[in-house]
Amino acid sequence: MNKYAKSSANATAICLTAGVIFIAALAQGTTGTLHSAYKGQGEEPTTVALGIFVLDIMQIDCAEQMFTADIYVEAHWYDPQLAHEGKPLFKPMDSIWHPQLQVLNQLSVVRTLPEHLQIMSDGLVILRQRVFGNFSQPLELRSFPFDQQVLSITFIASGLLTRNVQILPLTVDGVSRTAISRAFSLPDWDITNFHYTVGSRKFFDGSASMPIMIVNINVDRRQGYYILKVLIPLLLIVFISWITFWLAPDNVGVNISVPMTSMLTLVAYRFTIGGLLPRVSYFTRMDAFILSSMFLVFAVLVYVVTVASMVKHGHEAKALKMRWWGRMIFPLCIVVVVVWTLYFTF
Repeated sequence: MNKYAKSSANATAICLTAGVIFIAALAQGTTGTLHSAYKGQGEEPTTVALGIFVLDIMQIDCAEQMFTADIYVEAHWYDPQLAHEGKPLFKPMDSIWHPQLQVLNQLSVVRTLPEHLQIMSDGLVILRQRVFGNFSQPLELRSFPFDQQVLSITFIASGLLTRNVQILPLTVDGVSRTAISRAFSLPDWDITNFHYTVGSRKFFDGSASMPIMIVNINVDRRQGYYILKVLIPLLLIVFISWITFWLAPDNVGVNISVPMTSMLTLVAYRFTIGGLLPRVSYFTRMDAFILSSMFLVFAVLVYVVTVASMVKHGHEAKALKMRWWGRMIFPLCIVVVVVWTLYFTF
């Protein structure tokens, strides 16, 4: 090995050694910063009192599996090392220890308040923040559009375990600071219930428990829009296909064109409704209603062809009798479809 190779190897070894020392020092400094709130408190975890006020929910997007909300967050914890005399202090969040609160199911959010912490004279640290944005939410849509959903906002102390931090509900003067507004901007949903839970969760097998707080909001979809704009027009389209029961059996061209037009209209409705939902692999109530309507219109088309064949072969009496039965059976079938899709559980 020549002297240049030896110099290069020595330089590489020196750089690697310096890098390891730097990373170790950085890790040691970070650990000291993160755990400053635990010093002087023995082995007990730091208690973080968390309050969440849901100011508004503007939209629930079933196709994208998310909702848009505006929430206010307030967290309290004690750090004896920060006790001081005089007025409260305000410090940037990155300058002292804090529980690294994160919204687990956030997609894109905006924080509208400054990233500062208020430190009281007795060592009480107060975090206040307002969060506006989109939150992911898997929805169960089998009963769409007569469904009920639970919207969740999940807070975790990112990177900390239950032996480090314990999350509890925040109360001030005996009043819980976790609540929701009395009125929301949702035009097509009703808020029916609100509750929250605190505890811990393991996010995968073998992992340690992390402190967590979950706010759940129960909502019911308002069905008026879908009944007036979708279900009733679909029923009218099916009713139009029944005109063939009152037309002359030998008028084959008109008898076939009526159910064919109804079938094409139902297909267009099916694509329109599909844009409101994700590509779920299961049936919804709306799917069942549309497909049942399509089968009924298809049955009318089969009836028209059968009657035309009877007339062609000279069985006009049987054709007229079959038309009479069609007037009785098809309305009964649509009643069964409506009752089945509206009242039976999927």
